[in-house]
Amino acid sequence: MTDLGTLVGAVSWAYDVNDNGQVVGWAYTTSNAEHAFLYSGSMMIDLNTLIDLLSGWALQEAYDINDAGQIVGYGSIGNQTHAFLLTPVPQAVHAHSARYQHRWPAGLHLATDWCVMSIAVMSDKKRLNG
Repeated sequence: MTDLGTLVGAVSWAYDVNDNGQVVGWAYTTSNAEHAFLYSGSMMIDLNTLIDLLSGWALQEAYDINDAGQIVGYGSIGNQTHAFLLTPVPQAVHAHSARYQHRWPAGLHLATDWCVMSIAVMSDKKRLNG
């Protein structure tokens, strides 16, 4: 068993792990908001920092991750709850965009080599086939 830590809140909960050892779930923030996370390379990352700040999304829970790094879960956009599908985007695509909060620490390399995610609304929560 591995202690994944938290996003600075008191609690975190893991739902799935892929063959690359990447884990997804949710964790509380300091304001007790639930945020979806990705744990990879011994680091927990708030998935909200990997999407466009102007998207309007608040990602709350991540339920499944396949070996390609795609993540499904749920969150809210426009004050409505929706399922989402996050798909990895190569770092070079968004390397100079200021609309992404996350700045990778030196030496962090994810198995799917992404820095930001594209996001799509799904009609229903479902598991991904790897």
